Amino acid sequence: MGGSNYGPDQRVFPRFDYLECAVVHIPGEESIQAMMVDIGLGGVQLRSKKPLPVGTPLTISIGKDKGGPINMPGILRHCTLSTEGEHIYIAGFKFTPQTHEERAVIAKFVHEVFTRYWNSVA
Repeated sequence: MGGSNYGPDQRVFPRFDYLECAVVHIPGEESIQAMMVDIGLGGVQLRSKKPLPVGTPLTISIGKDKGGPINMPGILRHCTLSTEGEHIYIAGFKFTPQTHEERAVIAKFVHEVFTRYWNSVA
């Protein structure tokens, strides 16, 4: 790692498996349905049937049982076609909150995911 804070895949924070449907909002374009497959404080991995624009500021929305959807701003770091024989794109989404409120919403949501995970393995 050479003194870097990053792991071999450039993540600062650990990720946990998490399957949840999400909507990716792309400025000036139609939204795209995606599946979140893991999550951490730094971002999520998305899978979609359509390619997502790398380097573009986006917002992902996740429905909640109680209340309205959670909106998390970020930027797509990479998007590649799966080599597993499926026509699925794998994308890395990094959270880019701009306000304290956005940071709090993301942190609370990720904390809830981690809590559910640890309660399920305890």
